[in-house]
Amino acid sequence: MKLLHKILLLFAFGLPLLLSAPMASIAQGTASKIVVVNFTEVTNESFVGQDVQNQLKAYEAIITARKTELENQLNTEGQTLEGQESVLSPDIFQERVTEFQNRARNAEVELQGKRQLLVRAQKQAEQEITRNLRPIILTLMKERGADIVLDRGLTYMVSGGSFDISDEIIQRLNSTITSFPLNLPNS
Repeated sequence: MKLLHKILLLFAFGLPLLLSAPMASIAQGTASKIVVVNFTEVTNESFVGQDVQNQLKAYEAIITARKTELENQLNTEGQTLEGQESVLSPDIFQERVTEFQNRARNAEVELQGKRQLLVRAQKQAEQEITRNLRPIILTLMKERGADIVLDRGLTYMVSGGSFDISDEIIQRLNSTITSFPLNLPNS
């Protein structure tokens, strides 16, 4: 999931910025200035990134608790049903087995719905963070005279120092957005 996140960020920032770089200077052989951003660090260390991660973890805990609750209920029901097999008529027993299977399917559908909510909320947060990051990155590129932004997590040759603008991006992002409320239920 993190690799996908990095690739999405690269396409969201790197590719459009690379394509908008002055092609004439590239064709003429003049060097383009490159800045490097550690998008993982930006996500993990920015206030909004930490806020989103905390909300996602809290909802994952809700899903896990509900899954445990449903499993316990279904296990108890299943054991009770097994004990009734010899006492009930075959037709009534089969009817109860079918009801039990329906409850088990409904439980799985409920959990899948909660997982889908989590994924949608995560994507919504990523879009909001990206929406706030884009102008920050463009401004820093202008200030540095850079034509290209590379994700430090996806590059093999990285020079530290003045090329890495991750800390500046985190500072500016923190002053732009500190939290983003995810649209997730409390249960």
